Amino acid sequence: MLTLGCKKTNSVPDNSVHGERALPGVWELRSVYGGNSVAGGGNYLPGNGYKWKFTGTAYWLYVNNTVADSGLYKLSSGVNPQTSLETNAMILNDTPFSLYYEIANDTLTIYRGVVAADGTIEKYVRIENP
Repeated sequence: MLTLGCKKTNSVPDNSVHGERALPGVWELRSVYGGNSVAGGGNYLPGNGYKWKFTGTAYWLYVNNTVADSGLYKLSSGVNPQTSLETNAMILNDTPFSLYYEIANDTLTIYRGVVAADGTIEKYVRIENP
């Protein structure tokens, strides 16, 4: 399920709108657009079983309500290959790859690569605060 970009850059400060204080909580999938996705494409109803849970440094990815991946994450930033804009990023388990993301209101958008190359744009809503 993870198709990731390859650029790691400077850390995002703690007081950033998209920093550590904005990400913690539980986020549930509401839509997927583009390429190859375990969940398939389209819109998703509440209770669909696809979630991210973040604490200050740890994450859990749930697929069908079962933990599919977990570990530690760090925040960073870089040029999102989907938008060509400087974007916040998370680095999972010290890999050399980044998942680019944006948070607007209670919606978390995660960019996995570029849609034209089987990447996806996933939208999640916050269902639980930290």
